[in-house]
Amino acid sequence: MINMKKKKIIFIIVLFSMFSTCTFSYALYEFTCIFTLYNTSATNLAFGLDSGTANIWHKNPLDIWSNPAKLGYYKGFAFGYSHDKWFDDLNLDIYHNSSYLTFGWKGLGILLPSLNNSSKFGTTMDYGEQEVYDAHGNLLRKFNSYETCSQFAFGINCLEFINYFSKENQLFNNLRKYSELSLGLSIDYIRSNLLPYISDSLKINKGTGLSNNIGALIKITPLNIYDSGIRLDITAGINIVNIFKSDMTYKYNNGDKEKQPLPYGNRTGIAGKLSFINIKNLADEYPLLFDISKYLLSIYASYDNSKYGDNPSIWGKGIELTLLDIFSWRFGECTDKYGQEIGDCEGWGINLNYKNIVSFQYNYVEFPLGESQTKQKKEDISFGIDIIKLINEFK
Repeated sequence: MINMKKKKIIFIIVLFSMFSTCTFSYALYEFTCIFTLYNTSATNLAFGLDSGTANIWHKNPLDIWSNPAKLGYYKGFAFGYSHDKWFDDLNLDIYHNSSYLTFGWKGLGILLPSLNNSSKFGTTMDYGEQEVYDAHGNLLRKFNSYETCSQFAFGINCLEFINYFSKENQLFNNLRKYSELSLGLSIDYIRSNLLPYISDSLKINKGTGLSNNIGALIKITPLNIYDSGIRLDITAGINIVNIFKSDMTYKYNNGDKEKQPLPYGNRTGIAGKLSFINIKNLADEYPLLFDISKYLLSIYASYDNSKYGDNPSIWGKGIELTLLDIFSWRFGECTDKYGQEIGDCEGWGINLNYKNIVSFQYNYVEFPLGESQTKQKKEDISFGIDIIKLINEFK
């Protein structure tokens, strides 16, 4: 008779086989390492699961997942972290952990993986400790199952970078008032260490692979009326995922190897942010407010599409209302190509910023997780500091 522990192990394996298809309502089971398609950012999840391709405003290192070109807008050092329990309603020890560092300077930005709560670097789907049995149901040893992706990325804001080295040429200065172009590249080093729940069954054990992604992002500012304090920015972005359609190489218990395809496809999106009442106009009366905020009120909206392999497209759309650049409310929904609603997302965030020198963010979201759990909770935090600005502040 199979004991309860073993039943739980088999249930977890079956659950994630189902999860790869039901979460996004199409057959992603043609790919391995589906966890690399899970959005790491609580902010962008609130705009419809796969959204965030054109979002340049929130600047949490976890946001780079959706488009490496966004690194062209990062300044100074920043650290982003999340530790989320999945399938909490089912009482399973499964966690989605992410941790990344960014550094930005004069339009150049880099992303490096940092140590997460699973003691791995980058993003990890941690399935917890399980037990390995032989073909007769005898316990052999304990085993930690996980899949992890360590992403390294580089981005450049072309006009800002050129403008700096041309000593702020007037032509580039004028161009940057109305438009900007950023490009990005990321490399994902992916490892899989899954449980062979029967040790001599030739079940897949370990695998490694590389995925290369490129991104581009353009921003235009058709409206910027300083006196009345109204500004409108519009962005469009694209991220081509796994451009070479590379595979994972798995090793079997008997020494054989097998290749399985990693997810490939593209993410595209458009976004806009309309801001009202520039705080500079109130600086004389409220000097402290000017140090922590730029605008009294802003409205952000996004519309994103993700398509992987031959699967139907997924659309995510959402809106955010922000007061004083500090308190944000976010709402979104996700549907597939055929109009079937996958679910609603909602969340909120707090952003504390002092003179763009130091910053702290907290973001929370609830989003659908397939039929097994209708509402999954996620939260993340980030810290940022611009050391160069900080030094200049004390000069």
